[in-house]
Amino acid sequence: KNDVVDRKSIDICHRKEFAFSSISELEKLRNSLKEVTEEPIELLEDFQDEIEKITNEKVNTLIPFSIKPNSLEGFLALFLWFRKPGGGFEFQLYRFLHENYKKIPKGKEIREALLRLEVHGYTEVKETPNEIRKRMENKGIQKCRRFYETGKTNIPGRELFNKLKSKITTGAYLAPLPRKKLVKSLKAPDHLVNKAIRDLTRKGYLSQRNVKDSLGRTVRKIKPKRSPRRITGLEKRVVKEAREFYNVQKNSLDDMQEERP
Repeated sequence: KNDVVDRKSIDICHRKEFAFSSISELEKLRNSLKEVTEEPIELLEDFQDEIEKITNEKVNTLIPFSIKPNSLEGFLALFLWFRKPGGGFEFQLYRFLHENYKKIPKGKEIREALLRLEVHGYTEVKETPNEIRKRMENKGIQKCRRFYETGKTNIPGRELFNKLKSKITTGAYLAPLPRKKLVKSLKAPDHLVNKAIRDLTRKGYLSQRNVKDSLGRTVRKIKPKRSPRRITGLEKRVVKEAREFYNVQKNSLDDMQEERP
């Protein structure tokens, strides 16, 4: 079973027990299809939307849920609303929380919040294709196996924004390129790469600031600001490597959005 998108409902952690023997609406649907002779798989595909609608309504009846603005779910839902219809990788959602939430949440708390949004239809998650995932992992980017989009349940985005706008900074929250990673990625002595980074920052080709990564760690983020047209040698390689790090993420986002039905 694919652990990226096929997770057990027990992991949703609603902390509430319930049981039922059948859903009457599904029984009616099943009875109405007794005479149909199509293949089972084709039949399920034809009625997938209706089955999902019925089961989602039943889940929401059994486990009432609403998004509270100051909760983890509220912040995550707001980010997805901002990204609509584009969506975002798991690491973007984690970074948004680590940069904006009142306290640094644990990874388990974020996973549970995302699962609650998923089971109630506020978000849909799909597995990142291997080619796209490996492209990012080769750059050292973590938490890129899952891609999140807004689901069929409407996110109260305007209401969330009005409540949280003073507490957040909007943005794509791409994975940051740490200075240490940039230094190690170039085949040159560390002291020369560090000198090139300092000089490029002074000239305005690069910017540096402390940010949180997807694991909540503080890193010194390097970001290119200008095209390296008038520089050569090691300085040009530094800017090119930094630009490529962010372009990989932007291109991966474009590729995921092109796959949308």
